[in-house]
Amino acid sequence: MRKKAILTGLQLMISCALFAQEKPFDPADYETVTVRSDKPAVFRQEVQVPVANDSFRLKGVFTRPGKDGKHPAILLLPGSVNYNLDAAVFPADALEQIAQRFAEEGFAVLYYDDRPAAVNGSYATIARDAADVLRELRSFPQVDPRRTGIVAHNTGAAAGLMVAAQDTALRFFVPMAAQGAESPATMAHFMSAVHANKDPGFRERVAREGDVLMKIAGAGQSRDSLLQQLKRAAIGFERAFRQEKKIPDNAETGYALMLIQTYSLPEMTAFAAYRPALYMDQVKCPVLAVFGGNDELMAPSVHSAAWQRVIPSATIQAFPGMNHYLSKSGGKQPSDSVLKEIAGWMQGVVKTNP
Repeated sequence: MRKKAILTGLQLMISCALFAQEKPFDPADYETVTVRSDKPAVFRQEVQVPVANDSFRLKGVFTRPGKDGKHPAILLLPGSVNYNLDAAVFPADALEQIAQRFAEEGFAVLYYDDRPAAVNGSYATIARDAADVLRELRSFPQVDPRRTGIVAHNTGAAAGLMVAAQDTALRFFVPMAAQGAESPATMAHFMSAVHANKDPGFRERVAREGDVLMKIAGAGQSRDSLLQQLKRAAIGFERAFRQEKKIPDNAETGYALMLIQTYSLPEMTAFAAYRPALYMDQVKCPVLAVFGGNDELMAPSVHSAAWQRVIPSATIQAFPGMNHYLSKSGGKQPSDSVLKEIAGWMQGVVKTNP
């Protein structure tokens, strides 16, 4: 009799726990309700996400469809290593709109602040935090942990790729304006596009300088050694620059200092050291790589082929007339047409068996 009572008590406790996790959706639990005409309601709330092995939490925003049940979920990673929910580098309202559009299509979405240490440009740090936040997202009672994926832009896509290479449970990965080629080739194409109206000699000199400086920046050496090598190379480049422009030796140009400061930035050294192919080769989940046809920084002509070569099964899509942010208007908000295409692809993936 006592044994039966204990079993009954345990069953009751388990049932209560399950009920607490699966309780019906209550809009009062959420701060904001967003409704567009002919679209389902979307609910949003701020959350605090713990970071493993650290004593602080990251501020995040969780957006979900307004209906009961567990939903497929997206970890949304913005493109700047300096991203902050209150910053204007990659506006928070742009991420809010992206999250709303995906929630209208049935996905829960979480995005969050970078921690201060991530501002130092470490892709590994950003990726570690992303992995921690993704793990936390899977524990949300409103999320189906078997149907979680990453949608990420530019630098966020680099960190997302590092996570995707290790996370065998990831259901899908959507890199937007994401680097596929090596960094020197990326920089060479970008500099050529920026200086397209300059004379060929100038473009060739800038390309040569960039190639040398990128290799120094990406060598993974100590800070002192990095600065010494950059200084040595930059002084030689300034000498050639003076000769080309016929500038007297006693005239101040600041050319060498500009090169040293640019290529010693933590963001630049992280970019220079990044080798995307090392991680692409390990990704097992479906991939949709999205590019803007007019993107000069991550030009599809340079990067889409790299993604396709290393991940032959990847779907590659370039949108004509779109910029680096997948917008035709020149803004930093992907157009609805792009988000609709991405949502349709993700819906197709999560409906298939894992």
